[in-house]
Formats: sequence, C-alpha cells, structure tokens
Amino acid sequence: MTQKNIVLSYLKNKRRWIPSYDLVKIATPYGFLPKNGDRRARELVAAGIVEREIGKNLRNVRNSEGMPVEGKVACFRVKKGIGS
Repeated sequence: MTQKNIVLSYLKNKRRWIPSYDLVKIATPYGFLPKNGDRRARELVAAGIVEREIGKNLRNVRNSEGMPVEGKVACFRVKKGIGS
C-alpha cells in the first residue's frame, strides 16, 4: 500500500478533520506513515480527493490527544461523497 493510500484509508476511517501533525510518524491499521504523511495529504488535496482547512476556521476539531486544534494548523478530511 502506498503512503497516499494509507493516508486516504486513515482519513476515511476517521471521518473527521485530522490536524496535519497527526499524520506524521504514526502507525495506522493500514501501515506506518513516516515524517511526510502530511505532504501526502496535501497531494491528495491537489488531486481533489481530500479537503484542507486551517484549524482556526473550524469548530470543535481535536487532535489525537483530545486537545483543541488552534492557530494556523492545516487539517484534512476526505471530501464528502468519496468512499462513503
């Protein structure tokens, strides 16, 4: 499975906004994402598969530790209707 496929599968499974730093150096059920997992998410945005938004523009977005996402952190999610 490619890193892009791992990111896409992970985002599909989560069904919510995920901060970019939660896509770096993590083990997922689909495989390990090294330090460039967020870069692969941006490539999926360019392909029109994933949405990107700045955390401060979103409501109730939390990171993997349950803390609110603040500031200019990029967040990603699969576009609605893709892989539902």
